[in-house]
Parts: sequence; C-alpha cells; structure tokens
Amino acid sequence: MMRKLILLVIWGVIVAFSVNWLSHQTGQANIEWQGWQIEVSTSLLVSLLVVSNICLFMLQRLVKSFISWPSWMSANWRARRKIGGERALGLGMVAFAAGDFKAARKHARSAEKLLGAGMLPDLLSAQAAHASGDSRAALRYFTALSKEKDTAYFGQIGLMRLTHEKGQSAESIKNARAAFALNPDSVPAAALLLAHDLARQNWVGAYEKVSLLADHNQDGLGPADTGLLAAHICLMIADQKEKPGDRHDWLTRASGFSERLTAPVLRRADDEHKAGKSRQAIKTIETAFKALPHSDYLEALSRLTHDNEGQFVSRIGTLAAASKNTDNGYLMMAQAALDKRIWASASAALEKISSVARTNQYFLLMARLAEMRSSNGESFAVDRDYALQQAAIAPRGPVWLCKSCGVSDEQWQVTCGYCSTFGQVGWGVPGDKQNLVSAK
Repeated sequence: MMRKLILLVIWGVIVAFSVNWLSHQTGQANIEWQGWQIEVSTSLLVSLLVVSNICLFMLQRLVKSFISWPSWMSANWRARRKIGGERALGLGMVAFAAGDFKAARKHARSAEKLLGAGMLPDLLSAQAAHASGDSRAALRYFTALSKEKDTAYFGQIGLMRLTHEKGQSAESIKNARAAFALNPDSVPAAALLLAHDLARQNWVGAYEKVSLLADHNQDGLGPADTGLLAAHICLMIADQKEKPGDRHDWLTRASGFSERLTAPVLRRADDEHKAGKSRQAIKTIETAFKALPHSDYLEALSRLTHDNEGQFVSRIGTLAAASKNTDNGYLMMAQAALDKRIWASASAALEKISSVARTNQYFLLMARLAEMRSSNGESFAVDRDYALQQAAIAPRGPVWLCKSCGVSDEQWQVTCGYCSTFGQVGWGVPGDKQNLVSAK
C-alpha cells in the first residue's frame, strides 16, 4: 500500500512539473490543412496531443475488453467447472478410501461431468465401479484406460484383476502379460504370471518372476516366503541342467536366496566330491554350517571327512563357536559327541547352551546323555526322567516347517504334504506361521 502511495506522489510531481514547464513556453504553432489555418501555442498543442494519446489508449483498452468479453466469460466458466470437478474428484477419493463406494461413484460421475474424460476421473470411476461390484462398468472404464498411452498399464492391471476374479484365467493371463510388457517391474502382474508358470512347471519363467518379487521384499505373495520359493525354483532348474557348471551356478543361486534350505548346499558338495574336490566339498558344508547349524550338514561332514571321533567333535566345536547361532551350533556339537559316544564333550557342549535356547531338542539330548551314562553302570535314571519331563513342556526347536500352512514335518519336501503348496517348506521354529525365525 505504501509503495502505491509513493508511486502516486511521484507521478503527481512529474505531471505538475510538466504542466508548469509547458505553461512557461512562449512558442506558436501554425497549421495549414485543406485551406484552413490554425494558430495555437506550442504548449497547448503538446498538451492536446498528450490528452489525445491518453484518450486513444483508453478507447483501445475499452474496445479490446468488449471484444474479449465472451472469451473471458468462457474462461471464468471453465475455471469454475475445473474447481468443482477437482473438488468432486477429491471427495470421491476420500469416499473410496473410507469404503463408501456408492458415494465414490457419485462423486466420480460428477467429476467426469465437470472435467470430462481424463486419467483421474476414469481411474476413480473404474476403481469405484470395481469395488461396488459393477463389473460391467469397471470393465468399460479399465478398457478405456488401457487404450491411453499414459494409463495403459493401469488399465491392463485393472482388467487382469477383474478377469481373474471372474475366473477367466486365459484373459487374466493375457492382461498380466500385457501389463508386464508395459512395466517389467510390475509386482501384481509378476505374482499372477508366477502362479501360472508354477502350475505349468515352467521353472525358468517362474524364476524371472520370483526374482523380481524377492527384490521387492516378497510383495505380491502375501505371507509366502519369496526367497524360499526362489530357492526351490532354482533347485528345479538345477535338476534340469546336464552341465556341472550350470548345475553348480543354479545351486549357488538357490543357497543365496535362502539359508533355510539345506538341499542346495548338500547337492553342490556332493557334485564337488564326485568331481574329486573333496576339500572344496568340506569347505562348502562348513560355510553353510556356520550360517545354519543343521544335522544334515553334520551327517555330510561325517561322510566327507576322515577325522577320528575326537577330531570330528573338535571340528564341529570350532564351527559351532564361529556360527551365527552358537546355541544351535553347540547343540549340533553335543549330538555329534553323543553319536561318537564322547560323553564329556557332549556334556561340555550342552552346558554352553544358554537357558533361553534350551528347547525340547536340548532336553532330549540331555536324556540321551543320561541314558548312555546309565548303561555304563552309573545311575542317571533320575536325570534322564527329569530331562524327558522337561522335553515334553519345553518350546520346540527348529523343524522342517511349511510357511503356507504352518504344519511341521520330520523331512524336507519340495511340496508340503499337508497343503500341497510348492516351495514353502523350510527350516524354522514353529509357532509363528507368518514370520518364521530361521534356525541360524
């Protein structure tokens, strides 16, 4: 406000100075035109010219405003429609988020009426129609979205889900492939195509999809363990490879996806042993044991090494101390010592296991140790009975467990024997179906 006032004062001073200067000019101007002769003072002539220019400028602005009035009214009308359409679009999104799909469709229609066909109105209409169960309207909107370059991917994803819910498998796969071609990082399309490839046992195609899902932290498969599934798929591909190098690469990939699976490591070590690389096979098993102390690795080392009883137990003790989970490592050491009937080493290993890790497996080994000592003439019946009682009430240790249904088994299987789910049986602790704890 102050700035405008200062400018007004400055302009007033300039005008006053100009008028005063012109009034003191004494010159005369003569104009002859069409037989007319006009004599006027120069200061008056200049003043008339200035006033005429100002009047012409104002007249030009008035004519321009009159000519542009219809377009100004039209722009004003469009602006009001845009504001109303954006408000209806916002209210529709709020209603959709709140679960009021009827209101969402109402606002979507208003937005479409005010804004015309467009990306956001069409998307809101499609989602609201889909959520409210109007499959025909949803199909129409998703089809329209799929024909536009910017929204083609989202249209294909919407059509994929719509046809999948209606049981149109061929159409949903077709839409998923179209969406995947438009966006190779599409998790929803990859999840559907993965299920299709698994059903057809197209392991290479399944690997492409599951590796994408594994990179996205298992998104798209719900509670399933994508890393474990990828490891199983790699195993299937390795079984199809004839060249040892190709087989080795896929087995290595399987181990990289999940440590909860011992089969890839065991097969890799077996191949290395058959190729005359026994030291490399032992190193492979030992590295895996440090990541996941497991009885399968214990048995493999027992076959591959030429240690005597004491040396073998000592080797397992060294690996247990260096493992990620020393409690499970010492549990394996105790088992190895009992298998070799070295009771002192077994007792020492069991004593190193912390109280929080004393599962039913720990107490079963304690009972086994007491039974062995008892057979040697010493009386440990009380210790054995106590250990068996504790084993019955202690938390269960790691077992082969299906991530899909939570049912445990004594042996690993490619497909769960209870729910028939492929690739979800891994080594873990029972009790938490949604988030298994790996036994490291």
